[in-house]
Amino acid sequence: MGALQERASDEAPARVVMFGSSEASHRYPRTVQVMERLRESGVAVTCALRTEALTSAGRVSAFSGPRGGLRLLRDTCGAWAASARAVLRVRPQIIWVAYPGLLDIIPAALLAAWRPATVVYDAMICVTETVVDDRGLLRAGGWAHRLLSAAERFLLHRVSLVVTDTPQSRDHLIAAFGLDPERVVSLPIAVDEMVWQVHPLGERTSRLRVAFWGTFVPLQGSPLIAAAINLLAAHRPDAVEVRIAGDGQDAEAFAAALSEPARAITRWERRLVDERELVELAAWSDVCLGIFGASDKARHVVPYKLVQSLAVGRPVITMASPAVAALAEAPGVTTVAGRDAAAIAAAIEAFASGDASLSAAAASARQLFETHYSAAAQRQRIRGIVESAGISSCTF
Repeated sequence: MGALQERASDEAPARVVMFGSSEASHRYPRTVQVMERLRESGVAVTCALRTEALTSAGRVSAFSGPRGGLRLLRDTCGAWAASARAVLRVRPQIIWVAYPGLLDIIPAALLAAWRPATVVYDAMICVTETVVDDRGLLRAGGWAHRLLSAAERFLLHRVSLVVTDTPQSRDHLIAAFGLDPERVVSLPIAVDEMVWQVHPLGERTSRLRVAFWGTFVPLQGSPLIAAAINLLAAHRPDAVEVRIAGDGQDAEAFAAALSEPARAITRWERRLVDERELVELAAWSDVCLGIFGASDKARHVVPYKLVQSLAVGRPVITMASPAVAALAEAPGVTTVAGRDAAAIAAAIEAFASGDASLSAAAASARQLFETHYSAAAQRQRIRGIVESAGISSCTF
C-alpha cells in the first residue's frame, strides 16, 4: 500500500482512477453509480475500465477448466496494462479497484508502492462465500476452497480501504479475514435514476400482477418461487398473474418445478433482458419478488432487484434477513421466513385479496428508495468514503 499523496492546492480536484479488469456499463451499475457520485462531489475521475469485459459467466468458467482460466488470465492482463497506464499518466490520490476485482488488487498495490496512492477496493461481497457457499463452484472445505480463502485474506490486507454493499457484508469480511473494522466501510448499491423512475400503479384488475426478474443464481431461490406459484395456481388461479424475466444457473430447476396450472398463470421471458425492459416489467406489476436463497450470503445482501423495485414504487416481497430488517419496518417491504414457499404465496395472496394496502405499500416503497438508495443518499456515503481514504477537501 502506498502513502497518501497530498493535493497540490485547495483548488485542485482530487484525482481517482477507476482501476481493474471489470467494466463500467449497465451490467455493473455499482461502478457507474460510484463514478457519478464521485464526479458530483468534485472528484476528477479517470475511468480505465472497459465498457465491455469478460462476462460474469466467463469469469465463472475459470473454475470449470484450464481453458476458462486461460481466457480469464488473458482478459485480466490486458485490463491491468490499460489501468496501469492510466495511473502513471494521472498520478491519482486514490486507485479505486472496481467490483468484482479481487485479483486487480495485485497490480494496484504494486503501482501504489511505486507511485504513492491510496488503494480502495470495492469488494461489495465476499468472493469466497460467493464461489463456495452460494454458487457451489468449489467443494466446501477442500484445498481449492482453502486456497481461495487464503488468497482473499492476503489481498484484502493489501489495501487501505475495503468497501462493501451492506453492514452485514462488512461484518462478514471483518470476521472472516481479520480486517481492521476502521478499514472496512459499507456503501449501499444504487441504480440509474434516469432509467429507474417512479411509475404510478396501473389500474387495478381482477388479478394481482406479480413480477420477478433475475439471473437465476442460487441466492435468488427461484425454485422456491416456483413452489409458491404452484400453490397460488392450485388455490387462487384467478387471483394472480405472474411475469418472469431472466435465465441462468437455476433456470432448469425453476422450469422443472413449475406445475402445469402454474405455467398457465405465468409468462416467462427466458433470456437476459435489457434494463429498459426490466423497468417496463416493474411498471406493469403491482408487486415484485426479491430473493429467497438459503445461503448465508443471501442474508448479507440487498439485491439490485429490490432497489430497482423500490425506485419504480413497487412493494417487494422478499426473504427476512438482517440486511433488509430495517426496510421491513415499512409497508413497502414484506418479509417472509426463509425456505417457506407457503409464506411467499400467503404474502402474495394478502395483496391479491386486499388484506394489505397496495397503494400505501407502493408509496412506502418509493420513500424507502429515496431514504436509503437515491443518488442523494449515496452521495453522502461517498463523501465519508473519500474522507476515510484521506481526501477531505472535495467540494460536496
